[in-house]
Amino acid sequence: MLIDYHIHSEFSPDSSGSIAKIAEMAVQRGIDEIAITDHYEVNSNWGDKYNQGDYFEEIERIRKIYDGRLTIRSGIEIGNVYLWPKEADEVLKYPYDYVLASVHDVDGHDLYTVDYSKMDVQRVLKAYFDSLETTVEWGGFACLAHFDLPRRYIISQGFEVDLDEFEPQVERILRKLASYGNKGLELNISGWIGTYAAGFKDTMPSRDILKMWREVGGKIVTIGTDSHSSKTIGQKCREAQDFLLECGFEEITTFEKHVPMMHKIKV
Repeated sequence: MLIDYHIHSEFSPDSSGSIAKIAEMAVQRGIDEIAITDHYEVNSNWGDKYNQGDYFEEIERIRKIYDGRLTIRSGIEIGNVYLWPKEADEVLKYPYDYVLASVHDVDGHDLYTVDYSKMDVQRVLKAYFDSLETTVEWGGFACLAHFDLPRRYIISQGFEVDLDEFEPQVERILRKLASYGNKGLELNISGWIGTYAAGFKDTMPSRDILKMWREVGGKIVTIGTDSHSSKTIGQKCREAQDFLLECGFEEITTFEKHVPMMHKIKV
């Protein structure tokens, strides 16, 4: 079974691909199941651009067209919940199958636009993991998106990332995540396919963090390309399954109405 569980469509403010085109490309590439996880940044201008009613109407329309050929899950990537959890709860009253939680901004800075030559990188990382820990405490999600996201931007700007001092906090976050029993991590492979920053070729989370997730009892892992264009749908998803096997995982996860379903990875 091949899945791509992190895809942005025209309902995201930073994407223009139609769900119809996304579905067509997924079928062409042999993908069995996708989740359309458009951005909703709580209490930001981005949130104003997301129309949930239109989104669900279009999801249902495309589902009917591809019935029996492709499973399409309704999803959302909800950002910066740690600042406005009550507002996030209101957004999630819609019938999503799958909720990704993200931290994109810390200390008033967008991680994507920060000039890291002018920042204390370790301070940024500390603020990020603190925000991620608060997000996990909130708990209204299925998976955490791109767990160690700042690495993508810091490395792409030519700087090194040292996460050693954060290892105890990372482990604490992962243990709390595992304690829920029905939540997990996404394996974000945007670095493999060049979806975002040039110069970053790794997965998120890194291999080490993914292995730690397994060691603390974590089992739930989805795979996502973080595509903002239909061109990259499903790319490297088979290789991602091989990578998970190398890290000690035997299953990948899909979600229906927030319920995780496990699928054996075929060698």
